[in-house]
Amino acid sequence: MKKEYICPILTILKDESTVDFDAMHKLYDRLIEDGISEIALLGSCGEFYAQTFEVCQSLVEDAIKYIDHRTKVLVGANRMDDQLTIKFANKALELGADGILLVGPYYMSCDRAGIITFYNKMAKAIKGDIIIYNYPDRTGYDVNADILLTLLKDNSNIVGIKDTVGDVNHTLNTIKVVNAKFPEFRVYTGYDGNVIDVVKAGGQGVVGGLSNLYSHVCVDLLRNYEAGNDEQVAKEQKTIAEASELLNIVNPFMTLFKYILDQRGIPNNVVALTPSSPMSDEQKQKALSIYDKTI
Repeated sequence: MKKEYICPILTILKDESTVDFDAMHKLYDRLIEDGISEIALLGSCGEFYAQTFEVCQSLVEDAIKYIDHRTKVLVGANRMDDQLTIKFANKALELGADGILLVGPYYMSCDRAGIITFYNKMAKAIKGDIIIYNYPDRTGYDVNADILLTLLKDNSNIVGIKDTVGDVNHTLNTIKVVNAKFPEFRVYTGYDGNVIDVVKAGGQGVVGGLSNLYSHVCVDLLRNYEAGNDEQVAKEQKTIAEASELLNIVNPFMTLFKYILDQRGIPNNVVALTPSSPMSDEQKQKALSIYDKTI
């Protein structure tokens, strides 16, 4: 399968309860023109955890209509209520989404049996492809290779995993163990800097937030890898490594990304949701300095 760079897109807002559709359309167009493989709505970068259900609905409806099959669309469907998650996921698929991104329970802790129970329930009720979002730092548990093998035996619509684990060896082990029995299963890293190691090992690619700002670099990185242009790959990996410093300026980083977009071509109100806090002038200056140096 062709390797993929998926953008977990920001949700650009006019205020806390209103999507800035004009800005979103400009960002969709930029990503599509640069050749991004797929756009993932309402992931962590999209602040799904803080959006109202009405914002989520309006964003998905507009995005699928506006993108109009120019690239694939993946929808993060998580709500705290299982039944609402299922309803939202199936509505997104009905509208034309290409798949659902689904993190496990992220407040209540659970053991192996609980993880399997959750994803079995979701897979049987959601009428389309599911990519599991494994993020142990946020959920408190790991959807590991052993759990995946159990889930895949009974759920053909679980087609991939976004493995957001900083140690790339975790993702490489998932590829080795799971793809040995399910070769079509798609393994993505959640870290931009790990993508080449992952695709070299047979993984599918990355769902990486830096593509909101560096889509041309990200897309070219995989194109050059597949073309065997090692020198250009090394250069683009260096750019991504340097750009990753943006993630350390403020946490969460979505306000910073929206600020850079505002200052460099996609005007917006730089609205980010709690727990994001306002940026200082020093942080803004540092962000633009890094961006301008690496772009």
